[in-house]
Amino acid sequence: MSTSLRCPGDYDLLAYLLNQVPDWMHVAVEFRQPSWHTETIVNLLEADGERGICVF
Repeated sequence: MSTSLRCPGDYDLLAYLLNQVPDWMHVAVEFRQPSWHTETIVNLLEADGERGICVF
């Protein structure tokens, strides 16, 4: 994710992005901005199932 995006302000943008990705496609997301390093973000990616990979 761009360092210009901030959580929680851009949380909805991340959720929208994950919902747009087809089910067959795997996703890797690297969060460089520390404001994204939250349990809420981990829960969002876990809810996406095995497709989401989070890198802090």
